[in-house]
Amino acid sequence: MYMQCGYCSLPYEYVGKVEQMPGDFVRMLELVGASEHLDRLNVSLRKNNSPAWPNKTAHYMGLLSPDVRRQIYKLYEPDFEMFDYSAKDYL
Repeated sequence: MYMQCGYCSLPYEYVGKVEQMPGDFVRMLELVGASEHLDRLNVSLRKNNSPAWPNKTAHYMGLLSPDVRRQIYKLYEPDFEMFDYSAKDYL
């Protein structure tokens, strides 16, 4: 049985993903009734035209051996399933 952390027992109403942050942020604001009343500052953390995060992930995963990538996946498999992520591009 997979060990559950304390976060697994919290009654979440919404789970957003980093890849969908702009849309998820708007949805969360709507859920709390603040969508029209919150000013946002759009600041990019990417510097020097660095590649987007999924490309960085693929790059760094590609530096690992296939065996190590499979081991990492097996370790985090419950998280991949719980948050509906796919590892097919990295395995």
